[in-house]
Amino acid sequence: MGMRFRTLVLRVMLVAAAAVVALLAFGLLTRYPQPLIAEFHAPLFAWAFTLGLWAAVLAFETAAVLAWRLLDSVAAAQAFSVAAVRGLARLKWAVGGISAGLALTLPQIYQVADAADAPGLMLIGLAVVALPLMVATFLAVLGRLWTMALTYKQAAGRAAA
Repeated sequence: MGMRFRTLVLRVMLVAAAAVVALLAFGLLTRYPQPLIAEFHAPLFAWAFTLGLWAAVLAFETAAVLAWRLLDSVAAAQAFSVAAVRGLARLKWAVGGISAGLALTLPQIYQVADAADAPGLMLIGLAVVALPLMVATFLAVLGRLWTMALTYKQAAGRAAA
């Protein structure tokens, strides 16, 4: 498989993921927080849950756009450029934003887990928050590697000139 085909597949996956998240957001999140307030009588937690999910959706859509731009850099053979390293740093912060938004949902998840006597539900909520945080950490490491590669590339270019 060629690089163009793999890039195309990644772009299709990005569009599909962004579309699914947008559909779920507008299909489900428009109904909240009223049912949560009615059921659990904790408007602060219900609003934090709703706003946290909206923040996670916004951060996800931002991350999808940033990932698209990184794919543009790769397709243009500019993966090891200053712009690509900056784009990777922005992507890291967007993924961190997903985790931060999801962290706002934890108080409501705790209430649901407590009411249903389901402590495993809280563990699942914590895992959902931790996953994007792990991805952001990986992106930070990758950013350092790209920065070092860019530094070596620039030093080699100066030495050859």
